[in-house]
Amino acid sequence: MSTSVGQPDSYARYEASRDAVAQNLTLNAVFPEWPFRAPCGFATIYEYDTVLDDQFGAVLAALVDKYGDDHVTLLVLSPDVAAYRDAYNIFPAFELSGSSIRNDYGRALWWEPDGESTGSLGTSIDVLAVTGSSEAWSVWAQRDWEIGILLAQDDRGDWQESGPPWFGRDLDLEDIRSPQGWGLPLTAEDLSTFWRYVRDKGSGSGQTGPLPSAGLS
Repeated sequence: MSTSVGQPDSYARYEASRDAVAQNLTLNAVFPEWPFRAPCGFATIYEYDTVLDDQFGAVLAALVDKYGDDHVTLLVLSPDVAAYRDAYNIFPAFELSGSSIRNDYGRALWWEPDGESTGSLGTSIDVLAVTGSSEAWSVWAQRDWEIGILLAQDDRGDWQESGPPWFGRDLDLEDIRSPQGWGLPLTAEDLSTFWRYVRDKGSGSGQTGPLPSAGLS
């Protein structure tokens, strides 16, 4: 495929992509753990499918405009690299130019290696990490929790006016997840841990007071 930067073609370049993402995110984290390395920031929540939609490129473009990212790194953390190497001989990562991220994001996620639709990253991603070179923001999306989180240095910005729906930090996750009996059930402990992180690390300098209900009632 042709993008403004491209996909790693060697393990060395793939590891460079991992290293870039690891500046902002803990690569072996999974919710309810907090994957973001920044001591604090402002969290915006998206449905998982929204993060994988072509239109999410508009969110990233607005972030690039705000923070001046030269490039954006996409990294699939699950399935692991071996699965993609064995099945499609590709590395599950992309380095994309900030100037063309609006269009290149969806093209990268849904590119079909050798015309194999099952090889597109968007069909198989379980955990996706996205970071900008400014290190001012990052995105973590996890299929089993059915959500993605953007953590940015600012609470409000044009990315929230770019089209894709988003949710604030008072969200009850059960309002946007699959009905009970479908998908991964989240325990009260998982939800309590998750919302504690959102309060302490995803609400600027942290907030006091009760946590959002998060389906615990």
